[in-house]
Amino acid sequence: MQFLKNEYSIPERMSGFKKLQDTISIASKTNSKFFIGRLSGNESRFCGLYLAKKDWKKMIPYMYTVPGICITNNSSAFTYVTTYLEAVRNCNLLGVWDKTMYNQAVDFYQYLSRDIPYKQTFHACALEPYYFFDKSKYNTGGITYTIPSSIRGKRILIISSHIHSIKSQLKDVNFIFYPHKIFDDNEFVLLRPPVTLAGNGDNIDWVHHFHYFKSEVAKIKDNFDIALVSCGGYGMPISNYIFKDLNKSCIYVGGALQLFFGINGNRWNNNETVNKYKNGHWINPLKEDIPKNHLRVEGSAYWC
Repeated sequence: MQFLKNEYSIPERMSGFKKLQDTISIASKTNSKFFIGRLSGNESRFCGLYLAKKDWKKMIPYMYTVPGICITNNSSAFTYVTTYLEAVRNCNLLGVWDKTMYNQAVDFYQYLSRDIPYKQTFHACALEPYYFFDKSKYNTGGITYTIPSSIRGKRILIISSHIHSIKSQLKDVNFIFYPHKIFDDNEFVLLRPPVTLAGNGDNIDWVHHFHYFKSEVAKIKDNFDIALVSCGGYGMPISNYIFKDLNKSCIYVGGALQLFFGINGNRWNNNETVNKYKNGHWINPLKEDIPKNHLRVEGSAYWC
């Protein structure tokens, strides 16, 4: 697939999901490590503006409010862009977007089309398996869901700011998308990332938070086999660290990771596919997981 693609067809989305499943399956059978990355909207837009030498500074307030990345000077911006770009280069597969998400970050997509033109990509909706359980707007049918068998029995590190809510949901994890399930006899290790969005980072540069974050992950590197990551602007950088420095497999799922555990968020209130699976095992985020000023983050997208 190519980077410069404004819209993916349903067959292409399905093909991407198959590519994702095959990558995980082969890695499991050969006991090899993998890193499945995903582009984000705001971070990719920021990096694209920087690399295109456009007015990236206008995004500094937004980067701090939504993805939680506090850029304090030119060096800080350079470090973020180079760290993010390294992660994109290092992943085995890269989830990309089309339509609005593509258009807002088109400078970055154009840069990648020149920098890594042969990178294996797929439509990022494939990181959300519930779109492919049954027929949906992304799936005309005929897909066999194999990821649970590929990760059966693996120790999975979950990096998410919804850590208390996820912990409370572990007992029901097999019933969230009943009769389908995302996990299979897995042991979970939970880690809360820096929660610096909506001005909660005390105006401290992102590099400081990231160094501390890396040290916290390193402490538990022997306790997990695969990491599933959701942590705003730190997502791709920490995923790359887990893969490259800790030699562990990693999937950067992004904000939708909370749905894997049946945790509601305003972003998905009108999502017909997600709503189809909701049942009595779903919950709203616990108050311990709701940060101050959460309404500033896209209208409280990940909480309710």
